[in-house]
Amino acid sequence: MKNPEKVNNLHEQAMTIADEAFLAERAKKTDKAVELYQQAFELEKQAAMTMVLDYEIEPSRSVLFKGAACLALNGKNYREAERMVFLALSGNPPIQIGEELRSLLLEINQLKASENLPSLSPIEKYQQLPKELQEQVADFIDFVVVKRGLVMEI
Repeated sequence: MKNPEKVNNLHEQAMTIADEAFLAERAKKTDKAVELYQQAFELEKQAAMTMVLDYEIEPSRSVLFKGAACLALNGKNYREAERMVFLALSGNPPIQIGEELRSLLLEINQLKASENLPSLSPIEKYQQLPKELQEQVADFIDFVVVKRGLVMEI
């Protein structure tokens, strides 16, 4: 590692701001929390990037990138969160951290998708399903109606 003091200092600053963001989030100050998470992310990203080519410094390297990804995610910066996960995975993270990173990537993708979808009614969501899934949903509804003894009148 080229400059361990710089990495530690940046990481500590990031964690201090992340703690403030967490408190703002708990106080229902969402905009402030997102802003603070973004600030913490920038510091954690700087710390992680100082180790970007230090592949032999594991698990520290991947843990820093994972932390940066989590902060970016909390700051609603999904693209940067993805980048941090990919940079972490480009090294040699331990198996458990690698699994956590892949899970984090799934979470990022789910959040991106949910924020990009307009609010749809259940019927509109159903109508957007492929025909095969619509049939499966209809079969399931029929099953529940019969199982519960519900009678639907039209």
